[in-house]
Amino acid sequence: WAFKKPQLDVNPDAGEMLNAYYQRGEGSVNFFHSTDPKTTQVVHSGDSGEVVSHEVGHAILDGFRPAYLMNWRTDAGAFHESFGDMLALVMSVQDDRVLAKVVEQTGGDMSKPNMAAALGEELGITINNTSGKNRTGGDYTRNAINSFKWADPKSLESQPEDPNQLGSEVHNYSRLWTGAFYDVFSGLVDENRAAGMEPAQAIREASNEGLRMLGRLVKAAPRFDFTYKDMAKAFVASDRDNGGKHVDLITQVYKNREILPADFSAATLPPSQSFSRSLTDSIDGLRIGIPAEFFSEGLAPDVRAAVDGALKEHEKRGAK
Repeated sequence: WAFKKPQLDVNPDAGEMLNAYYQRGEGSVNFFHSTDPKTTQVVHSGDSGEVVSHEVGHAILDGFRPAYLMNWRTDAGAFHESFGDMLALVMSVQDDRVLAKVVEQTGGDMSKPNMAAALGEELGITINNTSGKNRTGGDYTRNAINSFKWADPKSLESQPEDPNQLGSEVHNYSRLWTGAFYDVFSGLVDENRAAGMEPAQAIREASNEGLRMLGRLVKAAPRFDFTYKDMAKAFVASDRDNGGKHVDLITQVYKNREILPADFSAATLPPSQSFSRSLTDSIDGLRIGIPAEFFSEGLAPDVRAAVDGALKEHEKRGAK
């Protein structure tokens, strides 16, 4: 862990708020409840396996790459959010009930809308009902099925009014990476079906391989500063250095998303471990999760204060 305790604390209902977050300083993941003003039902963010997986995903990634939470680049914050969503996606279909529903919805064609791709549905619906408008793009918190392509976050609005447009706010920008990973996951399902597996087995095996891929990626991932392009190269290298079975699939997906250039070749990459750097710093007390209204403008005040404080400390020490 990135905190000085042997075990992650889980607070299943920490109070009334439309929220969920991981907090390093407390070594905890925290979930809350809120009343949906339209349905009058009390919604608990900790009731969702996808929301729980997402927040625990933050804790896991923070343990391996603690410097990410003090990186000011949009790509780093967005990848942190995407990692939670990727873990939520592959974990959701480990549940037999979810798997059966996804098979019913898709027949194994993962390009069709389904409850695994639509992350945190109950929470997303409540967010929209509370705000009085469709802030998330549909009946979900985020949807892994999307067609976003790479754009420099500096060229984007933080949070466009249209939820179907890509923005630079980290939860918003994370959808690009999550969409790309979902394309890889869908490709794994297609390969399994082509090998003769029934849809349920094909999806479950793709989930198992997706978990292994995430583990390999974390080991190969840059330690501090990176762009989506850097992380995509690490993703390709991590698979290449572990048999290379899915190198072509990963490469093509990230080219299609324009995260990797069209002329990219895996053969040009150094060993996967060379993507790691030595700097590991931290911000004690930083929270990372779903903002109170989920798609808030910019960073939450406590997060911004923590980041600004860390940057000032680095300036004092002459760090670059």
